[in-house]
Amino acid sequence: MILEDYADHLYYYPEGNESRPIDHNLESDGNIVFYTNDNETERHILWKFTSDGSWQSHGFNLIFESVLCSCSSPIMSVSCFGENLYHLMPTDNNFYCGNLECNFIIKLDSFCTASHIKIILDTSSNQDDADNTDEEIFDIFKFISNDYIQLEINHTNRYLGSWTFYMPAKMNNSISVITMPSFYPRMFELRFNTINVPENIPTIELTESNPYYSYYLCPKIIPAFFLIKLSADLVNPFIREMT
Repeated sequence: MILEDYADHLYYYPEGNESRPIDHNLESDGNIVFYTNDNETERHILWKFTSDGSWQSHGFNLIFESVLCSCSSPIMSVSCFGENLYHLMPTDNNFYCGNLECNFIIKLDSFCTASHIKIILDTSSNQDDADNTDEEIFDIFKFISNDYIQLEINHTNRYLGSWTFYMPAKMNNSISVITMPSFYPRMFELRFNTINVPENIPTIELTESNPYYSYYLCPKIIPAFFLIKLSADLVNPFIREMT
């Protein structure tokens, strides 16, 4: 559907209140989400199309689809071969609802000898465009190994896009997700691969006199994997503080 700028308008009124119209631009706004009322009563949304009649088009249609908001299977199986793809909800696409609380167990094939699981998390919005690549996402993603949170992604460190990280394959790994309502559809995709980290890899020790390390993406010069170790003079102050 194409609307003539500043002449044709498609309005909607979230609660049927004609005193508060919202001008919906189909090209820039795309799909939108309306949540049901908490008390499960009917929600009325009035739509209105206006045109000055100076330019004719082929008309338009609006498609409304109801979505049952639920979590996917609680087990995310990871094969030793190839890539494993998962969505947050059991749907044919990667759309997910707000107000969800989902927990998943990452289960590696019993015969797999890989040392780590590579995880790629992709989130996006239906409203993504060139000027909106840093849109914040207020959902919470926790990646847990043996009851320890290895990584938490939330509104303080998360923008729509892609994250890549690794989890030890031999630990009890799980994922916890809490989603927040959004006016625009959110997309979620998890991809799993298995890798083997070499046993003998370089160790980088951070000390009180040199508490930082610069990493340059030069695979031929610096190895792809390395360990980071805190020296005693950095560890002890934390131990004293805790005791």
